[in-house]
Amino acid sequence: MITGYPTIETAVKAVKFGAEEYLSKPFTDTELFSAVEKVFEKVHHHRMTRPTWHRSQKSLHGFIGESGAMQNVF
Repeated sequence: MITGYPTIETAVKAVKFGAEEYLSKPFTDTELFSAVEKVFEKVHHHRMTRPTWHRSQKSLHGFIGESGAMQNVF
């Protein structure tokens, strides 16, 4: 999440809603690239640690998701 009005409250809410990173403006290119790289590493690790049967499933019309809500959409 990127915000121009950082507070502890918004950071906590962001994490509760699934934000992996929290950047407040202004930020440097290095900070942005580092945050994006961390998220890519987390996603890659998550994909590689899922059961094989799950990794082999294809997305539906380009949509991906594992939550109950997304399963209802599928």
